[in-house]
Amino acid sequence: MRRALLRVVAIGGTAALVAVAVPGASFASPASAEDIILKIAPEVRSGAALTTEGLVGRALGMPAEGVGQAAVPRTRTGQVKVNNGSHSISLGLPGRGDGVGVKGKFGVTFPNDDKSSTTVVPKEDGSVQILTTVETASSPTEFVYPLDLAAGQKASVNAGGGVDIVDKAGKLVGGMTPPWAKDATGRAVPTKYVVHGKSVTQIVEHTSTKVIYPVVADPWLGVDLYYQPWWYTVSGKGYKVNVQPTTWGGANTHPSIWWAHRDEVYTKMGANKWRWTTTIQEQFYCHMAGFPASLPEYNLESWRPAWNWSAMVPFNCNYPEGGWGSVWG
Repeated sequence: MRRALLRVVAIGGTAALVAVAVPGASFASPASAEDIILKIAPEVRSGAALTTEGLVGRALGMPAEGVGQAAVPRTRTGQVKVNNGSHSISLGLPGRGDGVGVKGKFGVTFPNDDKSSTTVVPKEDGSVQILTTVETASSPTEFVYPLDLAAGQKASVNAGGGVDIVDKAGKLVGGMTPPWAKDATGRAVPTKYVVHGKSVTQIVEHTSTKVIYPVVADPWLGVDLYYQPWWYTVSGKGYKVNVQPTTWGGANTHPSIWWAHRDEVYTKMGANKWRWTTTIQEQFYCHMAGFPASLPEYNLESWRPAWNWSAMVPFNCNYPEGGWGSVWG
């Protein structure tokens, strides 16, 4: 696989992050906030890019191949940023207070003064997962994320429940995966996004159901659905295009945004766009339909018949022999 790990490094000074005591806050340290998150949703640590030497003050991630970078603010009133060179999205954090973020093992926790906390987790693929810990029934049910959108960009909730951010031409420039929320037992708590102009609000209906606190909920912000695709010739057959979704892209596979997946890979092929034939595209859709069984990457082969993707599903997208295939042909 052509993937380099993302490392988070400091820029703009070396001021240490320090804990801020918040009256009424129920957690004592970033470690306890992270412990709560890991107990309820341990999967959020997967792909985390924060390292012990990594984050002080403002920090940027160094991009892996074909993806962008993430920035984490020093204080709660700052902005989370994702940037891949072509597109940049900035997002404010919810809650009240302007405390300094506290660096933990895999994220930066911002204690709020409304019986909630926010933990920002930069990822290897340049995305950022933002975990809100809802401490009691008197905690807020609405968490507002102000968006700093460029001219012509707009945000909307898609059919899968996630948020699409598109430019004036209608091209996806980033967004959020479908929301989730879980209580202390891991039981799902009803949640959804609502977009009002340049802000996204996550509504967590923790007071309308019988939940065991604390509750953890997340928006997951990103701009790259895929790493850089690559291709090579298979003697006597043709060529193979290999496509690997980012972790954020893998969480964003609802059919309502398949068009954006296709467009991104096509764009990243650059001068080799001519390789994107009908059969390559239909195999691509077939692998998306087979997700996650089709992971870790999609192997798209020029010599396959140009069938509709749904006809290829019974063959795991590889007619006639079946199976998901392999990188080496």
